[in-house]
Amino acid sequence: MITYMAVPFDIGSEGDLIRGEAREAPDAGTAKTWAEAMAVSHVGAMALRQRRQIIALIMMALERLYSSIRHG
Repeated sequence: MITYMAVPFDIGSEGDLIRGEAREAPDAGTAKTWAEAMAVSHVGAMALRQRRQIIALIMMALERLYSSIRHG
């Protein structure tokens, strides 16, 4: 099953990347529109089109990547 989502990101008090609450969208266009709107009030946002199981892995990978960049 394909899932479309919009996910906001913020920077925590210790400088870490924090994933906000993901919103499941009915289609790719809506996910993109929501991500663009989320990016206005957050550090950034992503629109994703993935199978459900892969979404969690992508989120963990992004958090680890940001952490490794931040801690050098």
